[in-house]
Amino acid sequence: MSLELCLTELEDEDAPLSYSNLIELSDLVPDEMPLFVRSWNQVSSERRALVVGRLVELAEENARLDFHTVLKLALADDDYDVQEKAIAGMWEGEDRTVIPLMLNILNSDAPPQVRASAASALGKYALLAQEDKILPKDAQLVQEALMRSLQDDSDTVEVRRRSLEAVSPFNTPRIQEHIRWAYGSGEQLLRRSSIYAMGKTQETAWMPAIISELRSPNASLRYEAVCAFSELGEEEEVHHLIPLLEDDDSQVQMAAVSAMGNIGGSLAKRALRRCLRDADDILREAVQEALEEIDVGEF
Repeated sequence: MSLELCLTELEDEDAPLSYSNLIELSDLVPDEMPLFVRSWNQVSSERRALVVGRLVELAEENARLDFHTVLKLALADDDYDVQEKAIAGMWEGEDRTVIPLMLNILNSDAPPQVRASAASALGKYALLAQEDKILPKDAQLVQEALMRSLQDDSDTVEVRRRSLEAVSPFNTPRIQEHIRWAYGSGEQLLRRSSIYAMGKTQETAWMPAIISELRSPNASLRYEAVCAFSELGEEEEVHHLIPLLEDDDSQVQMAAVSAMGNIGGSLAKRALRRCLRDADDILREAVQEALEEIDVGEF
């Protein structure tokens, strides 16, 4: 299948999209882009959104496929649905030229869920900034944009909380103030995001709050607390996670297993081995993977 035939199918709005044909859009080179853009601009926004969604699914199924060029073009689309689907496909990679496109979406009049998705995607670059993997000027742009969204009282909870999560790796005193604000709010979604952000700050001063939330009656808060604990917890603190290996919520239970594998240590290993005795097939596989992770870390 050639690119030309793939584009012919793309332009036929009544034709079903063939996964085997869409593979032709992987690794497009500059010389192929004018041909693709011409076809892309001829189809409806609904068709473009459908194509982007299928490309994201293909990339998730096969890591060797690279639709970055198409997805980057879709980020600048004038249709919000196309933008949102493109954002979902941009979690991999460290292309700094994507940052302005994400910032444009975050600062636009797009629906809140689209802007919240852009904020979340920018969190990857906040993490890269802590590893000195992006330019300082790019890191500053990301931090400033996320802080503006976070501090905008007129914006939605969803955009503000995703901005808090994304900006938290920068861990400034102002960010810590916003974490305390979100944690102390009566809004459950904000509390969830504050616990997530605690872990991403790499600030161990948050551990008492995180440990407290491991016992929360709310499963979503326990889940976020386990994930944050995985980021900050030490081997001697693993005992706080042991009760959660029998949690009623399967997501919390699986997160506790993963956290123990990440933190490691003899106590985690013993607890995981005990967990194997009564584990179902899904949990048993997760426990075995966690034990293997501990064994690898010990060498």
